[in-house]
Amino acid sequence: MDIKSAINKSMSKPAHWDKNIKTLNELLSTVCNNVFHLEEVGNPEGNYIVYVETGKKYESYDNINAYGTYLVDVHVYTRVEYDPLIEALEKLFNDNSIPFELPEIKYGRSEGQMTVVYYLFKCEI
Repeated sequence: MDIKSAINKSMSKPAHWDKNIKTLNELLSTVCNNVFHLEEVGNPEGNYIVYVETGKKYESYDNINAYGTYLVDVHVYTRVEYDPLIEALEKLFNDNSIPFELPEIKYGRSEGQMTVVYYLFKCEI
């Protein structure tokens, strides 16, 4: 495969979703009503998602950056043990060919607050 073909192949996107950081909010909103970019606004009730770009990774061919994917942290906060939102997110990522890992799950209680379970998904968009 020549360099031009490799670049064109790497830049092709699935027809069902334009993997674009600007459309991530719309995609996440299909599984959760409270989705925020960078930080939550106000005091969201129930579970909510905050996503943040943390960098960009490039595919290179012949020392040329041909195609980049954003590295995104998707933070999920819930007060529900075994929240079905987590499985819904995993399915959403798989159905849309979004590579992810779930390296962090924390449980905590803030003073005077209800218990919160925190999940961190690391994705590539």
